[in-house]
Amino acid sequence: MLEDITVRADDNEYILAICITTQRLLLFQDINRILFRVAPITLNGYRPKYEMIFELDKKKIEKFRYEHGMNYLKIDNNHILELYCENLKEYLLEI
Repeated sequence: MLEDITVRADDNEYILAICITTQRLLLFQDINRILFRVAPITLNGYRPKYEMIFELDKKKIEKFRYEHGMNYLKIDNNHILELYCENLKEYLLEI
């Protein structure tokens, strides 16, 4: 699982965690961060608590490209999901 990934979907931007399985890409939000509205590293004894907010079947990825630290995924319904992290090509395009 990769944490603190900047994710852009349409005009929205989120800081999420990502998990990639053999068939799906899963995005999670840390609900503790939302509740406290502060950076988690400032909290003593902070433990993230994740809630899944998005699931994508890897077969629905129509196009993939990686440029300047950003993964661009075009999915079926013509939306583009942008993930700012390491190159995920080998994890997303293996089926």
